[in-house]
Amino acid sequence: MAQLRAMTAYDATPRLAALAGLSTLAVSAEHDRIAPRRSDALGRARTRSDALGRALAAGLPGAVYHQLAGAAHGMPIHRAGEVNAMLRAHLQRVETAS
Repeated sequence: MAQLRAMTAYDATPRLAALAGLSTLAVSAEHDRIAPRRSDALGRARTRSDALGRALAAGLPGAVYHQLAGAAHGMPIHRAGEVNAMLRAHLQRVETAS
């Protein structure tokens, strides 16, 4: 529980500018139960991971954001094929742009 409290208390947003220019892929799970539900500015329910993933991508120019529909917190394990495909595609875009 201490780790969850620390995760919700820490805000790295001010440090994102230091990562400008890096090719970034942000991925969130639609049903991440570890991240508590919150509402967006329009009152629509969103998972915290979705809100934070979108904020991360918005704070990094050129970042790519994906939400894995139907996925939960363990998506890198349970949906490894899809996560790896996103990573491969992202790395291919980076390599092609270099």
